Amino acid sequence: MNKRLLRVGISLCIIFVIWAFNSNRVWAEDLATKITSPLVFSYDTPTQDCSNTTMHAAHTHADGKKCWSWNKDTLTPTLTLDGIDLEVSTGNHGLSFEGSVDIILAAGSENKIVASGLAKSTIHCDWWLTILGTGKLTADKRNSGTMASIHAGRVFRINDANVILHGNIGIYTNSLTINSGTVNSSFISSDGDINIYGGNITITAGEGQNALKGKTISIRDGGTVTAKALTGQAPFSSKPTLSDVVHRTGTGEWNNINGDACIYDPPATVSNLDLTDKLTAPIMGVIPETIIIEDDQYTGTVYWYDSNSIRPTKFLGNKVYTATVVLSAKAGYTFKGIEQNIFEYSGATSVTNSASYGFFPFLNVNIEFPATEETALESIAITTPPSKTAYKYGETFSTEGMVVKATYNDGTSNTSFSAYTVDIIRALTLSDNTITLTANGTSITTTLSITVDKADGPSVSSISTVSTVGCTNSSNNDGKLTGVTTAMEYKKSGATSYNSGSGSDITGLTSGTYLVRVKETDTHYAGIDSTYMISVFSPEPTYGINLSTSGTYTFPAADVGYGEQTPLTVTINNTGKQATGALSLALSGSDSARFTLDKDSISSIATDGSDTFTVKPNTGLSVSTYTAVVAVSGASITKSFNVSFTVIPNTKPPSTPTPRPTPTPIQEGKVEKTRQQDEGAPIGDVNNSSDELKTKVLTAQEQEMVKRGENAKIILQITDISNSVSDEEKILINEKLFTDAWDEEKPVLYIDLSLYKQIGDREQTRVTKTKGKISISIEVPESFRNTDITKNREYYIIMIHNNEAIKIDGIYDPETHNFTFETDSFSTYALNYSDNIRIHTYEGFRYLQLGVRANKISQTISYKKVANIDGYIIYGGRCGQDMTELAEVPANITSYSFNDLEPRTFYKYQVKAYRIVDGEKVIIMTSKVVHSIFNGKTYADPLRVTLDMTSFNLAVGEDTILTGNVVLQKDKKLKAHTKVIRYESSNNEIATVNNMGEVTTKAVGTCYIYSYAQNGVYKKIKVTVE
Repeated sequence: MNKRLLRVGISLCIIFVIWAFNSNRVWAEDLATKITSPLVFSYDTPTQDCSNTTMHAAHTHADGKKCWSWNKDTLTPTLTLDGIDLEVSTGNHGLSFEGSVDIILAAGSENKIVASGLAKSTIHCDWWLTILGTGKLTADKRNSGTMASIHAGRVFRINDANVILHGNIGIYTNSLTINSGTVNSSFISSDGDINIYGGNITITAGEGQNALKGKTISIRDGGTVTAKALTGQAPFSSKPTLSDVVHRTGTGEWNNINGDACIYDPPATVSNLDLTDKLTAPIMGVIPETIIIEDDQYTGTVYWYDSNSIRPTKFLGNKVYTATVVLSAKAGYTFKGIEQNIFEYSGATSVTNSASYGFFPFLNVNIEFPATEETALESIAITTPPSKTAYKYGETFSTEGMVVKATYNDGTSNTSFSAYTVDIIRALTLSDNTITLTANGTSITTTLSITVDKADGPSVSSISTVSTVGCTNSSNNDGKLTGVTTAMEYKKSGATSYNSGSGSDITGLTSGTYLVRVKETDTHYAGIDSTYMISVFSPEPTYGINLSTSGTYTFPAADVGYGEQTPLTVTINNTGKQATGALSLALSGSDSARFTLDKDSISSIATDGSDTFTVKPNTGLSVSTYTAVVAVSGASITKSFNVSFTVIPNTKPPSTPTPRPTPTPIQEGKVEKTRQQDEGAPIGDVNNSSDELKTKVLTAQEQEMVKRGENAKIILQITDISNSVSDEEKILINEKLFTDAWDEEKPVLYIDLSLYKQIGDREQTRVTKTKGKISISIEVPESFRNTDITKNREYYIIMIHNNEAIKIDGIYDPETHNFTFETDSFSTYALNYSDNIRIHTYEGFRYLQLGVRANKISQTISYKKVANIDGYIIYGGRCGQDMTELAEVPANITSYSFNDLEPRTFYKYQVKAYRIVDGEKVIIMTSKVVHSIFNGKTYADPLRVTLDMTSFNLAVGEDTILTGNVVLQKDKKLKAHTKVIRYESSNNEIATVNNMGEVTTKAVGTCYIYSYAQNGVYKKIKVTVE
């Protein structure tokens, strides 16, 4: 029996693989089993057909051929061949793999696979096929056909192995890589790339074939490639890409027809390993090199990184940098065989590189350098000024809002630098116009310009207590102001100028309202006015008396048949300024005969003196109530009171008379003040106390009635009579207003103030004149209140009394809005006011001279700097729409730019300068509105203004006409948003100009006429009036 032993060493490795083509994910689990003893198979088994796919099935075909077949469904991806001798002749492959497989040729082994007869490939793999090991494999395809001796569906790789391929096609694959080893093959074909990194490769083509055919052929790193083609064919299907090898052919051409092509001579290993002279170490402030100095073995590209992996555009100070040098071998050289960390750089902290096996024609070398030198400060600059640059005397400089930039010698900067000191930290003086900032520890400085204006004036109360003394004569010209120091000044309300304080009492003042303020000095402006009232003279009466009894005195009731009654004693007090003279005492009334006085006259009562008399009921009166009036009369004086006595029936037996009851003390009544206010009338009140009102409003008799227990009411009635005041009274009031320089546009509030009194439940009685002045407060209507902080408003009352208009001053409380004044007469009143300019405001072109200019990307406004202000508010918007506030800038900023504008669109702007007064922004100056077009295609802004004269002289009363025009860009038009030229005079008291340019002279002097276009370009000329 013909037996043949097959010795096969097999390593079985079961791999479960999930390929994720679209997700870059691979899961793998390896389970390995090693078969240590070789398998021995006998060929004298019964004849089997190769369709038998049982594992390890050895059989003999009808033609006597022997065949070995593996089951492709169960064969593992790793197969070690150690002396296999296999032949297949049926319609199968010698070795067949559905997935990927690594075939390892055991060291020293010789393995042979033959495909004959109807067999297909010797080895067939659907995916990746790799032949490894140092053994030998001969794959012999002895039949014809289109199948290759070895077929790999995706990738075929050969590492170190000795592979001999026979057949019409030696290798067919999608991508071929040969890293090393020896390959002798017939026609090799790849649908994709062929990459040869090394080895000794010989390919012999068949009829009509190239020896080596691929989409691209790259011979990257040495080895010997010999390609032989038959008549009419080129050895290579395309020109090989050569990088590390020398390319030669039999005749010097790669596509030598009808001949051989041999590529051989492996390159030499790079030996220039010192990079010190190839690359400059980092130097602060220098731009990094990107290419090394050329070497005859390689070129190099340099990539720099700092410790944060940031690539520098310039080397900074105190930084550690690493250079990654990407070396590319030149033709004839390779990095194959380069050891790890073999490159050098003198002075470097470290030099590293990986070992190279020649797979790639490039190599990375990383060089870390010591830190560069320390940085040094070069300059500081203020990039954003502080929020406040305009100060008042005595304030301290503040850095709030200021941004300082520091620049260093390596080109870097710190945009929020704060390590500096300010030279002026004391209170600012008027000469402090420059602030110097010095970087700490250096002499490096920068400066900031500021303005220091006078401080606001202090209040009067902070210096002295000022008070007034009212007038004491009928001429009302001996009033006083006390406490006015030499640092103050005063004036009467309505006066145009102030008088300086002398440090002593200011005497001889007329009654009225006076304004006192602290004078302006070299370091502060004048203070805010404080208001003081010098009251008018109120003469005391020459003659006057009062009685100790007032109202009604009721004697205790008595039974019929009563006896002598206890008399009432009455004291007469002299309240006048001299002796009373003769006084008469009398009873009056229907029951006057039922009472008796102990005297009927008194010769006189001295000044501040007194006298007495008595009154009592007569005896023998019948049952009834008796009343009488007791009157004391003298020169221009009369005082009186009532007496009452009741006689009651005697209801008890005479033998047991009832004791007279003790009279119950009478509790004094109350004086209540109230008001009656018509709808629409202002709120008013009487400010006096009840005791003051009792003596000033009630008669002596009414006061006695209150003393005897009756209550009294004092009623202030306020009525708005603006629609009903008589023409006669209006004329009187208006004449008084005109006398006091009244402004016809100011409103006048006409009211009727009426005073009434009521005793008990009796009817109200109107009081037109009181016995002394009483204090009245009227709430000033909202429409009369001052909302303009640039003015001081003073209120006053015009009173109609006896067909005469009398002006009454008072005091206004801005907190309660009450105006308080004193009066003793009640009739028609008119509330009015006068305004004094506190802060002057200005409107017109000449003050700010606002202009706007446009370029391709923005519009910029500019305006004149104004002294003694705190800032500017800029308004603007599209023409045809309302303007809104666009920006607010400090007082030292006199220009502002606007971007992101719509092309071919007109915009308008206005600027207002403000000062902060009492914590509020007060508009001091307002510019004219200017208009400008942005990026106009047809229209443009005026470039300048021209006038038909440069100056002129005129006599007072003469007129002339000024004609102005605008100059435009060539081929541009003007679209007027205002008059083409607007005119303005700098002093209307000397000469005026109307909107047509007509100049009219008014007085001798000199002024200027401004002629300005809609965008603010202007020209001014001098006008002299003689």
